[in-house]
Amino acid sequence: MPFGLTNAPATFQAAMTTEFRHMLDRFILIYLDDILVYSRSLDEHVEHRRTVLERLRQAKYKANRDKYEFAWQELEYLGHYVTPQDIRPLADKIEALRVWPEPTNTTDVRSFMGLAGYYQRFITGYSRIAAPMTRLESPKVPFVFDDDARRSFQALKTAMLMAPVLSIYDPTLPTGVTTDASGYGIGAVLEQRDGDDWNPVECFSHKVPPINSLDDARKKELLAFVMNHKRWRHFLLGRRFTWVTDNNPLTYYKAQDTESGTKMKPSSARHPQTDGQTDRAHQTAQMMLRTLICPDQKDWVDRLPDIEFAYNTSVHPAIGVTPFELHHGGRKGRIFTDLLLPRPADIDAACSPASVRKYRELLAQARANMQKAQVRMHRQANRRRVPCPIRAGALVWVSAKEFALEQDVSRKLLPKWFGPWPVTSAAGDEPNGPSFVINIPAHLTVHPVFHSSKLATYTPAKSDDFPGRRSQDPPSMDGHQEVDRVITDRKYSSKPRQYNVTFRACDPDDTRWVSGTNLKASAPLIYAHCERQRLAQGPSQPAPTTRTVVPPSDR
Repeated sequence: MPFGLTNAPATFQAAMTTEFRHMLDRFILIYLDDILVYSRSLDEHVEHRRTVLERLRQAKYKANRDKYEFAWQELEYLGHYVTPQDIRPLADKIEALRVWPEPTNTTDVRSFMGLAGYYQRFITGYSRIAAPMTRLESPKVPFVFDDDARRSFQALKTAMLMAPVLSIYDPTLPTGVTTDASGYGIGAVLEQRDGDDWNPVECFSHKVPPINSLDDARKKELLAFVMNHKRWRHFLLGRRFTWVTDNNPLTYYKAQDTESGTKMKPSSARHPQTDGQTDRAHQTAQMMLRTLICPDQKDWVDRLPDIEFAYNTSVHPAIGVTPFELHHGGRKGRIFTDLLLPRPADIDAACSPASVRKYRELLAQARANMQKAQVRMHRQANRRRVPCPIRAGALVWVSAKEFALEQDVSRKLLPKWFGPWPVTSAAGDEPNGPSFVINIPAHLTVHPVFHSSKLATYTPAKSDDFPGRRSQDPPSMDGHQEVDRVITDRKYSSKPRQYNVTFRACDPDDTRWVSGTNLKASAPLIYAHCERQRLAQGPSQPAPTTRTVVPPSDR
């Protein structure tokens, strides 16, 4: 690709990603023409390297052998020096920052901040230190390199010279997040404990926009936690970690439930019946907004007071009166009069025996109407309901909507149900449901509790009702399946050799034939083992089990 073309880097990156998609984040990283292959052992590295070079040859990409380095324990990659234990900035980049002259214009500031910002993950509180320099990057601010900017410039240099060595994240080690917040920025450090020491994995800081500037210190700390959790969600989601803060906001917000008497009950995902009252109110508000807002939908906030007034002055079937009447004790006429001609509240009239008696009658009437509505809704909902047939130990299907799939997999073409998996127990106080704990595979990062509406009973594939029906494959998070072992191989005349394989977590009787090219590309270790056995003409042995993949198009 020639230099200078618009969007040339993005186009080239997309082409490389397409060619090596099934290898990315498994044993390869690619940035434009920089390819990094990583492996756990030397033998595995040789197979990975051969697979990458074969894919380059198939794509007709040429590689310069003089620029390649193989089987290195330590190397430089994208401005970092990477070792098996840690990551550090390159020494020549740090030296360039150390001898950087004092900026004289906005362009110089942007150049310096571009290099310093690239290594901000090594600097604790980067946004706070760089705030005076960051303001000078704006073309709307006159360039005045004052004492604050000079101190920020020198502080960034010192911080880079004293930058710690970052450890490589290990999911097996204890993890901690330390956060801090101020009026103009937040900062955090992701650490892991190895022995008695806590080693930093990454530092993060962010300048808080004026719209998010908060006066409450607890809200600042909570905002810092939320932003850091979003940034490190690939490290923290689904794992236990320690949160260290100097303001203790979590205790404050959890104490609000105790003080107000609120009981938090977890609800199952994608099951709106759990909080039907709120969802029904939202539906009514959306329906009313749909008839009032402009076509550009930019005035919906201004219409909310109208929606609130119309909602509160309409008769609700559940209580038999309007919310305003119930709130004001049935004084329908005074509601609108008070809105037009406000007057001082008459405490004596509102608290008189007649008013109290009338309000109690209205409240009793509303309760009776609510009980009648509940009986009516209960009868309507149970008209077609049957007892739940699912019990602990049974095999069930789980709706495919409950799983997050990769972007390259079309949900429309996937099966509607995944499984079957055994039921561990019933969730909650009811022994027969309606929610159950399902023993799903460990690689599916989803909460194992599902409502019975998301489950279906399983009929064995080998039953008399469905003779010869093939069992369903288990789902995967990346649209691929793992080859478990090779049973036998075959070759017809000049056609490529084919291999009969089984897949992990699938029915052992469910075997499929795949070509040697696809097996070599997706399961290089199993393919190499089979070839050695075949060339040696020895007895066929099961191939070693390893994590390998076969693209859906090759099944």
